[in-house]
Amino acid sequence: MTLPLLLELTSNMGVTLLKIQNAERVLKQCITWVGADPDMTLQGLEAREEKLTKRTIGQVIELFRKKVEFKNGYEEGLETFLKKRNKFAHDFLSVPGIGIKTETEIAAGIDFLRELANQADLATKVFSGMNQMFLKQDVSRDLSAVDEESFNEVLALMFIQPKS
Repeated sequence: MTLPLLLELTSNMGVTLLKIQNAERVLKQCITWVGADPDMTLQGLEAREEKLTKRTIGQVIELFRKKVEFKNGYEEGLETFLKKRNKFAHDFLSVPGIGIKTETEIAAGIDFLRELANQADLATKVFSGMNQMFLKQDVSRDLSAVDEESFNEVLALMFIQPKS
């Protein structure tokens, strides 16, 4: 076991955690818009957002699924992100092959974290794009008002893979 590898592992843990938190924040912001009453005031939207901050990321994704149908396997990717996020947050060292005793185990942990960070970046981009689309087109609460071309632009974002 080498100290530089352990430092790289812990550094990746911190970066990944920040990226996951950002993805969760953007997703919760997006779900605030989806399904809200079109006549809701800013105060009402803020109250709705406050309620969502108390929900887990899995609960928020479930709410989102009730309003949006994901295409081309993105939902599976979101599920993978959620499972890996939960493994990282709750039981990282139980992931097969990951540990802190050998360089191979540490390297596997670093690889896992880099992949999870990339998935968090992708989720952030997708939901940021949806937020922008809602604001730009003033469809903030009605997904039926989104035209196919603009929605396809957002779907295209879902397939951008960050370089590792």
